Amino acid sequence: MLKRRGGPPVEGGASAPASEELSALGRKADALSRELERYAHLVEVLQRRCLHSEQLVAGLQRRVRALEGAREQPASTNGVLLWKIRDFASCLAAARAERVTSFYSPAFQTHPFGYRLCCRLYPNGDGNGRGSHLSLFLAVVRGDYDDVLPWPFRQRVTFLLLDQAQQKHHLRESFAPDALSGSFQKPQSRMNVASGCPTFARHEMLHRDRSPYLRDDTLYIKVVVDTAGLVP
Repeated sequence: MLKRRGGPPVEGGASAPASEELSALGRKADALSRELERYAHLVEVLQRRCLHSEQLVAGLQRRVRALEGAREQPASTNGVLLWKIRDFASCLAAARAERVTSFYSPAFQTHPFGYRLCCRLYPNGDGNGRGSHLSLFLAVVRGDYDDVLPWPFRQRVTFLLLDQAQQKHHLRESFAPDALSGSFQKPQSRMNVASGCPTFARHEMLHRDRSPYLRDDTLYIKVVVDTAGLVP
């Protein structure tokens, strides 16, 4: 045991001030460690927010491009649209998180001077299909020849989710436009409210093992408009 001059003996040879200083340093180190953990958590939160913002901006950019595309050259002028949807898992995740709930197809026309149309896809469903189905709707887009076309739009529409396994077991649903619905009147804005099939395809059908409809995270949707009776 050592004796401290002018005071009681100190065990282990360390002075009381040195011991207190070590304790203070330990407390400071603990406090700094907690502070670093807090900052690490804040960085993680900010990174998630940045990712969310980037995804939101990307989704909005896709929607803007789709709307701008509605005024560009139509994808077809024979009443048939083949729409390839890549990265469906990302689309579905964005819809479930309500970042981007719907996606627009390129515009197409029934004939060269005919009705201008596009499809609106809700990966996580809409209306009765919300959360359980892929919903698919048709929107009448304002076109260059609307003034000389008969209204309302009355042509029968068929949606097909194509079987990519070459078995031709396409998922098919058809509907006849409701002549009283505002969705099929002459557009007064860029496009009318879309109408169609809220329960077009069940999610479980898309995600089951070896589903023929979803391959390599890609869907193919075909739209066929009955052009019988239309003047080309």
